[in-house]
Amino acid sequence: MKDLYNDLIRTRWVTANQPIQSGKWKCDQYCDTENHHLHSYCTICKQQIYPGMEYNHGCKFGFGLGNIHPDMNPLYLINDVFWSEPETNLQSEDGEDTIVRDLRVLREIRQRHVKETNGEGSSRIPLTETQEKPLIGKRFRNNY
Repeated sequence: MKDLYNDLIRTRWVTANQPIQSGKWKCDQYCDTENHHLHSYCTICKQQIYPGMEYNHGCKFGFGLGNIHPDMNPLYLINDVFWSEPETNLQSEDGEDTIVRDLRVLREIRQRHVKETNGEGSSRIPLTETQEKPLIGKRFRNNY
């Protein structure tokens, strides 16, 4: 976790008696301007961090809900295969190649679709009911 925080924090040394007057690295009232000192800046919070508060400065960075999550770093990935691959059998029970069988099924589906769009045959039941709604009239009658 400290490695992730260290990737987010930028540091800059300030020369003695030459305080930074403006910008994100600006010296404040707590800086020892008479000596060399170090400024730290969090790239997530966009604020300067006081010395000793690098890992606990109230940052929005974290792994919980509502926090800013870290970018994926390929150095932290482990690319070892932890499962065993099953043996692939491209022949089905009847000796037909699986790819050839799948292509045959897809061709049959396409042929049925083309026939249905041409009106030659359909596997669908035609709608025999009328599509008009019956007239019900008033829903509530006034009996005055």
